[in-house]
Amino acid sequence: MGAVEAFPTGHPAGAPDAVRILASATQAAQPPLLDQPPVELHAAIASLALGGAERIVLEWAARCVPRHRVRLVVLRDAREEWPSPPGIEIVRLGGADLRSKLESAGAVIAAGTNPVVLCHPLTVEERRALARGGAQAVPVLHNARAGWIEPAN
Repeated sequence: MGAVEAFPTGHPAGAPDAVRILASATQAAQPPLLDQPPVELHAAIASLALGGAERIVLEWAARCVPRHRVRLVVLRDAREEWPSPPGIEIVRLGGADLRSKLESAGAVIAAGTNPVVLCHPLTVEERRALARGGAQAVPVLHNARAGWIEPAN
């Protein structure tokens, strides 16, 4: 169990200057900072190829799926892919006719309870196709210039 530690001060009524929350070293699962009801979470990714960005997206999805419904839209198949964790809905577009399929995926997302879709890494045209379907496409910024697929401007 965690604890709250207060530092004594000279404030009236003994109000502390600072409070430090101590998390338990033995309890891995911590309560959420803000307890919100479960929601639909969506991400669109170019592929599930054996790369770092793909692994990060799958790890994010695996951590979210115990509490939320997670849907990953995968634009292209790869010969070798990361395995998808259980409980995640994978929508595969197969790499062909992407504009039309992304518009349809955007419509499905927009019809749900959360119209936001995180896009990692998708081109501006792919994000626009999701938006034409009604989704709110949010680009995820890659932290290394080598991973950028378009200029940042």
